Amino acid sequence: MRVTKKCDVYSFGIVALEVIHGTHPGDLLSNFSLSMLVKDTLDPRVLLHIADQVITNQVLSVILVAMQCINNDPQARPTMQQVSQRLSSPKSLPASDIYSFQALTLDHLINIVQVHVDDQAHE
Repeated sequence: MRVTKKCDVYSFGIVALEVIHGTHPGDLLSNFSLSMLVKDTLDPRVLLHIADQVITNQVLSVILVAMQCINNDPQARPTMQQVSQRLSSPKSLPASDIYSFQALTLDHLINIVQVHVDDQAHE
């Protein structure tokens, strides 16, 4: 394994997941799948505040960025500049798409964001 900037991005993704999850994400990562519920990736203390749409969008943005950072393919990972931009100016997700936070899976979250980005590109 060669140490590169993409290793730093991966490490950032792990730290971001650790903050969101509330503990070291080792167990989370060993059972990680796109069918996992978003709420299962969160520290239960975060769930207390998730009713606020602004907080929901911010938390979902951090989860998405963290997932991109830990991509198995280092070339598919964002740069730290891209990470900074995405966290500084998170895209607001349509409230109608986050229909049920309790049932939202990671895969569904990724698809919502992709459709939202595609729609903005066509405007």
